[in-house]
Order: sequence, then structure tokens, then C-alpha cells
Amino acid sequence: MKNKLLTIVLTFFLSSICNANELSGLWKGVLNLGQQQLNLIAEFSDDNGNITGKFYSVDQSKQGIPMTIVTRKGDKLNFEISHLKIKYTGNLSGNKIKGDFQQNGIEWPLSFTKEKVAKKIEATTTPDEFEIANDALSTLLGEWNGTLKVDEKNSLKLNLIFEKTQNGKCKAFLISPQQSSSKIPLSAFEVNKSKIKISISSLGLTLDGDIRCNKISAKFKQGALKQKIIFTKDN
Repeated sequence: MKNKLLTIVLTFFLSSICNANELSGLWKGVLNLGQQQLNLIAEFSDDNGNITGKFYSVDQSKQGIPMTIVTRKGDKLNFEISHLKIKYTGNLSGNKIKGDFQQNGIEWPLSFTKEKVAKKIEATTTPDEFEIANDALSTLLGEWNGTLKVDEKNSLKLNLIFEKTQNGKCKAFLISPQQSSSKIPLSAFEVNKSKIKISISSLGLTLDGDIRCNKISAKFKQGALKQKIIFTKDN
């Protein structure tokens, strides 16, 4: 009886280890947002039965965002990134996870496939250089800091950075320092007198606003999230 009980315990223990090892590694997915697609990677690791994970949006940043919660019960997998209001629920089957990705209450289907080679996909986005009038460029150069109100309880710091290249053009970036220190290049950017328009197609994000001295007052739009945001320039 003791030997039988020991066999059952060992079988359960080894089965738990195998399940964790099946999940460990890099999982690649593509989130279809309609007009845009985002390349995503979920990375899971097991430390004595404690499963942790990182989340990469590789078109935006090479740095992983730690998952707040990762749970697995049988073939059902859940993870969350609380400050980004991201939730994922999926079912693991072999080298595939099929499920739903949710952010800010909006849900999209998202499947992951396990990578055979443990190598992260590098971001391929190349910063564009923009032709901006000299007076407008002089006004914009530097770093602008803003805070986006996501909901009643949560806010997100956003920074706009404008740099002058050697050929006199402008490179422009967005940073979300609570998520990553990486610069996300703007995909479109125009200034017309006091008006400024910005977009980042990979994020489905737009900013439309006015420049007044050291302040940019803009309308932020990303999916269902629409908020006013004010950026002020560091002196």
C-alpha cells in the first residue's frame, strides 16, 4: 500500500513538473486590431512550481513587461498585467495556446504558438525623420511630460521626445515609463502653426492638439479610450 501511494505521489509530482515545463519558454502571437497588427511574445518560466511571465509587444519595445498574475489549472492559462488593464485567458494544447486578450474592457481573440528556438524577436521599427519648419522645431525640441487618466483609479505617465538630426530634420518618440524605458517612434507627425497631430500606427494611437508656449493640450485616442492630456516641456 505504501509503495502504491508513493507511486501515485511521484506520478502526480512528475506530471506537475512536466506541465510547467511545457509552458516554459517563448510563445509568439499576432494581435489583429483591424487596420493594425501587433507582434506579441509571452515568456513563461518555472521556479520550483512558481510560474512567472513577461509580456513583449515587440513592435513597440524590446523590453518585457512583468505579468502581475500567472495561473494555470490543467490546460487553462490566465495572466494579467494590472497597471495596463491587460487580461488573457486561454487553453493550452500542445504547442498552441488559444484564447482571448482583453485590455481596458475591449476583447480580441489571440493565439500563441511556442517558439522552437528560444530567441526573442527584435523590434524592426525604424524611426522616421520628419521635415519640420525651423521655428516649430525649435519650440518642440526636448522632452514633454504628461499624465493620461485611464480611469477613475489609474493614470499613466507619457513622455514625448523631439530630437534634431544632423541633417536638420526631426525624430520624435513616445515613452511610457511605467511600462518600458524604450522609445516608441512616431509613425506620423505634422505641425501646422500651433496645431500638432501625432500617430503611432502599431498602437492604434493618435494625439491631436495645440501648442502654446511650453504646453501641448491634446486629445488622446487609442481604441475605446479617449481622454484629454496636457504635456509640459522640461526646461
